[in-house]
Amino acid sequence: MPVHLAQQDRFWDIKAAIARAIVNSSEPSLARLEEEIFEEFGQAPDKRLTEYYSELLAAKQKLEQEKNFWDIKTSIARSIVNRKAPTLAALEEEILEEFGHQPEPELISYFNQLMEDRKLRAREKEFRSIKRSIARSIAASPSPTLDRLQEEILDEFGHMPDQELVSYFKELLAEREKADASKRKDIHQQFADEIARGPRPTVLSFREAFNRKFGESPSEELTRYFLGAIRGNMRNIRQRKEESPVDQAKIEFTRTVANGLVKTVLQFHKAFERAFDEPPQAELIEFFIKNLAKNKRAMNG
Repeated sequence: MPVHLAQQDRFWDIKAAIARAIVNSSEPSLARLEEEIFEEFGQAPDKRLTEYYSELLAAKQKLEQEKNFWDIKTSIARSIVNRKAPTLAALEEEILEEFGHQPEPELISYFNQLMEDRKLRAREKEFRSIKRSIARSIAASPSPTLDRLQEEILDEFGHMPDQELVSYFKELLAEREKADASKRKDIHQQFADEIARGPRPTVLSFREAFNRKFGESPSEELTRYFLGAIRGNMRNIRQRKEESPVDQAKIEFTRTVANGLVKTVLQFHKAFERAFDEPPQAELIEFFIKNLAKNKRAMNG
């Protein structure tokens, strides 16, 4: 064998490696192959190398095309699966129309797996709804416990509740406790208002009445609320007295006693309390003094 042919065979592996690297690059071109081979070996690539390069490039392009087609086909399959009534016939029809041939076995397997996944998700969704319904029922029952939830889920589905269901159940219990606490607070405050409106309300009488009613002592917060209710009632009573007009009967009583029956404010005060079971208002005391002075002037005149 001539020496130069032997050297060419020896350099073939290097040249083929260069060709493969260029084909696998982001921008493969024959010009790049010619440039690199010339730079490395001082000559243009021979026919054997250019044919090898062309075969590699064609194989790469075919793979890329097949990959692009596969992506399109799987996209069509997913689209059909997401329909209201997906069928294999619909897949076959669309692939035939788009590519001119029936779907490959690999695509049919892919489609069938998607259908199984869809059925599984539908069952899981249905089971999740049933499990949550069981959780809500137990949470609203007189004895809502995690043990009951675990027992009922195990009996119904053959496994313990997952963490998502347990968390949901605990959220329901927290919401119920919050609602019950709010309801208890309203009931306790209504009771405190009732005692505060009664005769001679005191903290001691409130605590005793509360213990008899609920079997426990009122909290410090509720006791403060009770004291506030007493102060509010006292303010309302004073305000009503200040704003309410003087009763006509009280006016006539004041005019009568000022006409010689009593002669001092103290006597009028006592007589008024005996008659009405409450002290006279400031307006009535002023009215008494004016009438008393007028009657004295009339007697002296």
